[in-house]
Amino acid sequence: MTAEIAVLNKDAIALAADSTVTITGQKTYHSINKLFSLSTTQPIGVMIYGSSEIAGVPWETLIKLYRSKLGDKSFPRLADYQSDFIEFIQTRISEYDTSEATNTILDYADDYLDLLTDKINTWVEETIEEFGTLESNDIKTQFRKIVSSHFKKYNEQPDGINFSKALVQKIKKGHSESIRELIKEKLENHEYSKATEDKIIEIVFLVYSKACVTISGIVFAGFGEEELFPSIITCGIEGIIFGKVKYLTNKIAIKNEDSEDAFVVPFAQKDIVSTFMEGISEKMFEAVTESHIKGLIVQELRIKTELSEIGVSEEDIDKVFKKLDIEDIANNLLETISKSKYEDHVNPLIRAIKFLPKSEMAEVAESLVSITSFRQKISLDQESVGGAIDVAIISKTDGFIWVKRKHYFDPQLNPGYMRRHFDESCGGLRNGDN
Repeated sequence: MTAEIAVLNKDAIALAADSTVTITGQKTYHSINKLFSLSTTQPIGVMIYGSSEIAGVPWETLIKLYRSKLGDKSFPRLADYQSDFIEFIQTRISEYDTSEATNTILDYADDYLDLLTDKINTWVEETIEEFGTLESNDIKTQFRKIVSSHFKKYNEQPDGINFSKALVQKIKKGHSESIRELIKEKLENHEYSKATEDKIIEIVFLVYSKACVTISGIVFAGFGEEELFPSIITCGIEGIIFGKVKYLTNKIAIKNEDSEDAFVVPFAQKDIVSTFMEGISEKMFEAVTESHIKGLIVQELRIKTELSEIGVSEEDIDKVFKKLDIEDIANNLLETISKSKYEDHVNPLIRAIKFLPKSEMAEVAESLVSITSFRQKISLDQESVGGAIDVAIISKTDGFIWVKRKHYFDPQLNPGYMRRHFDESCGGLRNGDN
């Protein structure tokens, strides 16, 4: 896991990232680079989280190769850098093995079939527990209903970027039979029709081509040539499929409006930062609201039972409880807590950040990453956040500026390296190293 923060106001963006990576949930390293300059001349930075590579190639390598290719070139908007980078990845990783794409499709199919069998097995267990018996035709009918509901659910999701109908048809043509074989293997203990089997195959391709699951996250931050205010674009990448990057994007931009002139945005591990920002953790918020709703329902049933025992008719009880809207009471609680979160915690912090100078923005970003790291350090969980914290400030006039930055080597012992990256004509770092 990773902790990364972007702090934005009209003047600049502060970026901070930890240095820890966990391999296979066991081995942890504390010297990984996650924050980079994306251009040697323009105010653009990038952070990575999640998987450290795509198609077997490290993100750090791809970012530095792209930076070298970009050179002095600039784009009008930050979104143009993101699009150009995606296109570069697709072009650069031309040797991506199609057998890996096949394995990926089968992984999707395997995961969905596990979900499907778990769903039907749970229904069977609950039905037998309640009624004591179950006919095989009932199971077959329920199986069909579950598959149909899943088909409807996934079919309504938006298409993944880069996934044309022609590409999806190409994938279907090449891999339907291998999925059909996997279905027979995984569902050998279940009865289903040919139509249901065909629909399962369709679902696999829908899951494959629709909204993606973020395996790697990339955060683009900075200013395009024509942009006065900073913005960030988050790019959730699932992988490369037949030479196309499967991804979704989201943009947060500073605007010349009171409600959108400052932001604090956490990435990857967000819970500690959200607790600091909102005054209550997401888990605690959910626990409070769920227990409140359950308590109201229990009390409603208890009162109804007691009224019935003293002779009040069901019609009169229903009239009373129509006026006493349990759902409305629960919604009022949610609104009250949400209002308190923003009025007492979020809004005062955002109002302060909109006026912060660059140096203090960097301090805020670093501190929020540090809080997450410290919280993990004093818990019994594996430390997935930690190590040195890299911090950078990006502004329209000053460009990409390192505030704190680690090296895996001593710069004083490597004058040749530093000289290669030093541009005497402009008196600064030519390639930004990171």
